[in-house]
Amino acid sequence: MDFHLIFRGSVVRRAAVMAAIVGCIIAAINHGNHIWAGTMSISAWVKVGITFFVPYTVSTISSVLALREQDRLIETLRETQKANGLGTAGGGLPTT
Repeated sequence: MDFHLIFRGSVVRRAAVMAAIVGCIIAAINHGNHIWAGTMSISAWVKVGITFFVPYTVSTISSVLALREQDRLIETLRETQKANGLGTAGGGLPTT
């Protein structure tokens, strides 16, 4: 896995937003009655924390896989353009 992508700003922001939204929904479904009643135990709060970690991880993995696929597609397009004698003057992708 491309670990540098895990810490990319856009990946972290997207994962944090997804964790906040999905984590709140799942925590409310699983523990809402105890949260509202104020009867949450320490172990239940730990479970709520883990609940937020799961969507964060899923979103991060999904974003990294999408970025890797995008990089592969761009590289394939550049190779195809090069093989066909196309460059940036012919409307191709600029080389990095």
